[in-house]
Amino acid sequence: MRMRCFVAVAVVGAAALATVVEAQGRVRPSMGKPSYFPLRSGYEWVYERTSPTGSDSWRVSVLEGNVVSARQHYLALSGYFAGETRLVRVDGRDVVTEANPAGRSDYLWYLLAAQVGTSWEFQLGPSPSGRPGAECVNGAKVSVASRSDVVSVPAGEFRDVVHLEFRTQCADAGPVGEWFAPGVGLIRRTETTFAGEVVSELASAQLGDVTFPHLGYTTTLQLGAPILVNNLMPPVGPGSLPVVQGAVVVRNDTEWPIEFTFTGCKSATVEVRNELGEVVAEARGDDGGCCACDNIVTVILGRGQLRVPFAFKLATPGGEPLRDGRYALTATLDTLGPPALRPTATATIEVHSVY
Repeated sequence: MRMRCFVAVAVVGAAALATVVEAQGRVRPSMGKPSYFPLRSGYEWVYERTSPTGSDSWRVSVLEGNVVSARQHYLALSGYFAGETRLVRVDGRDVVTEANPAGRSDYLWYLLAAQVGTSWEFQLGPSPSGRPGAECVNGAKVSVASRSDVVSVPAGEFRDVVHLEFRTQCADAGPVGEWFAPGVGLIRRTETTFAGEVVSELASAQLGDVTFPHLGYTTTLQLGAPILVNNLMPPVGPGSLPVVQGAVVVRNDTEWPIEFTFTGCKSATVEVRNELGEVVAEARGDDGGCCACDNIVTVILGRGQLRVPFAFKLATPGGEPLRDGRYALTATLDTLGPPALRPTATATIEVHSVY
């Protein structure tokens, strides 16, 4: 099959991608600019889908990374096409490719830094599960229609949006258009089916510390130090293990008060998880009130902040020091209501030991 865009993998230092496009369009460097396809472990997007038969939602998430070769590191992207998980990477020029362990070149998905008019053929790898669902995506002709769209979706209004147009080889099926926002990724996708048009729009996203749509308040985690040291030099005593000091802070920057309700006192639960997601340490912080009292404490937060401090010795439930490595420390306010609606914040800490 003739291709109007050719992508080759060149091993230069850290396996950079060398991209060659036709004279009608060129890929512009995007170094230092927000990516139109941000990929980090833990990122998640939720889309609302509307079709002639009704509405539903679908979810995309970035899972743990995989090393396909000694020099190429990919992330597992789940749910982006037909609900499957695919190994994907994006380089500094916003070239998005899928791993091809059986070949020398990756499968080309997107040239998101390309100028208007640039076109290429979308290459989708074989289905990891062997099930059908994305046949009309593979081989589609993609072109950059605009780089300056303003698009409003449930997650917010976005500017400098890249609009891609698709022409598939399927009759009355497959993608028609996709829109990407800088620093956010895919915010809209339109598809055609035998029943009519299907439109998916970004409803919400959690991209590290950034949430869409932007909330009226923010929750942050303040730590006294990001690196904790186990002093295991003899003699090892009660003071050998470090103390984590910090606070979970909720700030309201709007004109409308926010109400938080606690039992007994204003408090927060702290969990420390290892790289496997296992809870290895737990603690609790409060404002010094009567936490054992059976009464309701209501906080009306206007402009300003609510701060709940905590301090605890960093150790396993058995009192042992944590192993050296990186950990996720998550603090959640103990407000009444479903856990999913409680303000929470996460930060990364490192543990080192000296002997």
